Amino acid sequence: MVQSQIIQILTKLNKYQHFMLALLFFQILKVNDMKKKFPTNSKEQEFDINVATSACSSYSQADCLNTGYCKWDTTCVNQDCYLVTEASACRTQGAFVGALVGTCIPVDVYSLSYDNVCMDSGQTTVPYPFIRLPFDNSGSPTQAVTGYLVQNIMTTLTPSQYVQQLFTVNAQKATSSQLSDILDAYIHLINLLLTQHPYYIEKIVVDSLQNIRDDVTLIGAPKQALLTKVWTIADQWRVRVKTFKSQYTSDYYFLQFASTALFRLQLAVVSGVSTNQETITATWTSYSDNGYLSMIYMKMSQFGIYESQASGGVSISVQKSDGSSLSTPLTIVLSWQWTNSYPGTNTVYLYQYNQVTFALTASGIAVTCVSASKTCTTASFQISSNVAYQFSEVNANSCVGKAQPYCRLISFALDFIKFKSIIFLFYQFTNCQSFLFDRNSLILLKINFKLMNIQIANSPSAEIKKNLLFKILWNGIKINFQNIQLLMNLQL
Repeated sequence: MVQSQIIQILTKLNKYQHFMLALLFFQILKVNDMKKKFPTNSKEQEFDINVATSACSSYSQADCLNTGYCKWDTTCVNQDCYLVTEASACRTQGAFVGALVGTCIPVDVYSLSYDNVCMDSGQTTVPYPFIRLPFDNSGSPTQAVTGYLVQNIMTTLTPSQYVQQLFTVNAQKATSSQLSDILDAYIHLINLLLTQHPYYIEKIVVDSLQNIRDDVTLIGAPKQALLTKVWTIADQWRVRVKTFKSQYTSDYYFLQFASTALFRLQLAVVSGVSTNQETITATWTSYSDNGYLSMIYMKMSQFGIYESQASGGVSISVQKSDGSSLSTPLTIVLSWQWTNSYPGTNTVYLYQYNQVTFALTASGIAVTCVSASKTCTTASFQISSNVAYQFSEVNANSCVGKAQPYCRLISFALDFIKFKSIIFLFYQFTNCQSFLFDRNSLILLKINFKLMNIQIANSPSAEIKKNLLFKILWNGIKINFQNIQLLMNLQL
């Protein structure tokens, strides 16, 4: 019966379609032959459509840490969405939905600029406070590429010959104790950083803050000790940048650096995407000495302050050109503008905050807010030193003093307008495309594949997609020979 059905279908094929069918089976045999010649058990070389569908609770500790979407906390539990590295775990559609469906969704835009592949359900854009900058797996957290140990650089009496070596030490891979040693080494060489490009200071600051943020076990005094060292190095950036350019900005998503000469009378930092963006601007009309104003802006929720009712934080410093304090404190006005929904109905103040404990001051500077234009502006006030500020409602939720890590990752879901998420890199086999070689050209085979309705996240390479298509098609042919009719739809 089956054989007669096949014969009936084959008799309807013309010579060209016979050729294409033969070519298709040749490709299948070629794939199988390659598997025989190069057998492997590597999961990286096998594409499994069923990947990341098992609940984290089903894994042992060893397997838990290798899933890419689970973490070990006495038992195996779901990883924080922003730390997920297995994109398939966030699949929201298709026959094989991800294990984290309902908790995480794919990020709105996949980018080479960051490693995030998932975000919290309810979020509409990748969360800037929890951007994971691309991970560099090269280098060591304990020694330079030359083999010179970080602990030796910390105490060397001839530090000038080790500056470039220190830049090759990988802070992203460091444990908290290793990171402490790296930061000590930078502080030991801190004056020599003034001869280097500001990027090298920014990189160690950014890598360190990301490392600290993502280490959910790091709390209390050890965390504060690391932050103290980070800001010590960041202060050196302020000294370096004023001799580098009269106006300078750099953006690392959750952290931004900006500096300008006082004669420009204004400096602004802008963060976020157009639908959820904020701008903090400092303006002044006069100054007593030539000098510079610098701002280091950071997303505050990564440190436990709820940004739904508050702005990002900005650390402002004013110095004369020689690095000393101005003769007269600078009088400035700070403004905050945003593009998403109005932050709240309560009175907004400009608070100072501690950059190590992130505690807000008990009282703040009153500001005037206009909901129609989505702006808040302070009256003029004086600044003469390095001070960190944040616009915030009186009753803004603060995580200070609460246990980590539960407070450090506050959900933003209630504060974003929910809409149907755009799912990128989902390869649909209901109307998919594959490539086959015909002489020196590529023939596009458009296959209306009705047997299996499968969606695959984390789009694989063209070769893997092609081989996987052949595998599924071959299985489909074996299961239901009537689906050979789909080959009738081949088009150039």
